Amino acid sequence: MKLRLHAFRLSLCLLVFIFLSSAVLAQTKTRLVENLLMPVEEDSQTTYLDLLRLIFPDAEPDAATGVVAKRSIALHHVSGDDEGKVYEGEMTISTAEMAWVKAYGRRRLLMLIDVGTEQGIFTWGDMHVLAVFELKDKPVLKDAVDVQTDQLVFFDERQPVLAVSTETDAYLIANHHFGGGAGYLNLTLISLVKDKLRVILDKIPTLTNDSQCGNNHEEKASLTLADNPPSGFGNITVNLTRTWRADGAECARKTRAGTKNFVHRFVWNERQQKYVGAPKRRR
Repeated sequence: MKLRLHAFRLSLCLLVFIFLSSAVLAQTKTRLVENLLMPVEEDSQTTYLDLLRLIFPDAEPDAATGVVAKRSIALHHVSGDDEGKVYEGEMTISTAEMAWVKAYGRRRLLMLIDVGTEQGIFTWGDMHVLAVFELKDKPVLKDAVDVQTDQLVFFDERQPVLAVSTETDAYLIANHHFGGGAGYLNLTLISLVKDKLRVILDKIPTLTNDSQCGNNHEEKASLTLADNPPSGFGNITVNLTRTWRADGAECARKTRAGTKNFVHRFVWNERQQKYVGAPKRRR
């Protein structure tokens, strides 16, 4: 009896471990690269600087700013603009985020690189480059694109990397600006498709945050992935929550507190290699 009970507990622990492992794989967290000169892994001879030099060939360490460069390889914007544009000028790379991701079953290193300049060579003052690397004996750059469309760019804080299939991850990039008491945030889902970084979902509604009297609200979105269909890419549901916050006594026109939920569904289109709006359900 005791042997059976022990076997049952062992099986239960194993199931819990598998469940937790799956949850981790389904949603990967990014981390800040604290030192761009350090190896990408403990037992690796490749440093983050080595990877940066695949995008900025003349990149060199700088004690004050981290890494400096004067020229990039030909970069295009993920939207399809600026195809093959080479950036030249005094550029600094002080911060980057990274994550280990999957692309068609293979392990890849993902980086979001913040490139600054004081020479006005970028539209938004700086440029954020999303890059995917293959690490073998010698690192290989699979693709690198500019993902900046607004003042601030970052991985989504709650869902930075999502498993859209059992073998492929996608990366949720946020572009944001704030002014006049209101904020606007656009989320774009990007993935490595046939070794090219492409937008695979760009129809997520713009999220707003307003602190003005009469319209005091905040919007948040979360992505839920359904079971994988035959195409291999899971259907996506975007759950948007708008929360109205009650205004204070200083407001003549007051916002009434409340919450409303909106649901947007998307399915994978194999021909377009991206997510499109799901057909409306018949009542």
